[in-house]
Amino acid sequence: MAVGAGGTGASESGGGKRGEVPQWLRDKWNEGRQFNEDNWPRYPANEIYLENGKVLDSYRPGKEIVSRKQTQIWKIKPDTFRNYLREINQKYKTGTKIPDTPKARREYPQLIGKPLKGKYYLEVPVQSQPVPDWALREAADHGVIIRDVQGFVYRLPKGTG
Repeated sequence: MAVGAGGTGASESGGGKRGEVPQWLRDKWNEGRQFNEDNWPRYPANEIYLENGKVLDSYRPGKEIVSRKQTQIWKIKPDTFRNYLREINQKYKTGTKIPDTPKARREYPQLIGKPLKGKYYLEVPVQSQPVPDWALREAADHGVIIRDVQGFVYRLPKGTG
């Protein structure tokens, strides 16, 4: 029976009052935020505000543009994965400038006014199952390298791309 069709209501579906974010979703966001913060020490610049209003997870100037997702790729739908790849290419487009903000002045003044340059990386936790070939192909087609937090790069086997 559909929600709102006389069966389960908001309280049973994990929601609460209209407009209220369900606890399970807040927990998921908090886990993702913690995953992001746990990986900041490996990069010289983190949470970089961009001129387009977006915030890049991490940046190794001139080398790596890093978007981080706490996910097991083999568990997610292809459309979800494609959205991650599109997000990287659209939100963090090479050439997007780093504006003069209080945070930039404090943490990475040398980057103010400079355009993003580097390869795109989707950084994920160590994967508990192989990354599906379809995901590896999609990433390659979008110019995105999939790498886990221990530095392992997931690639298609030679001769299968």
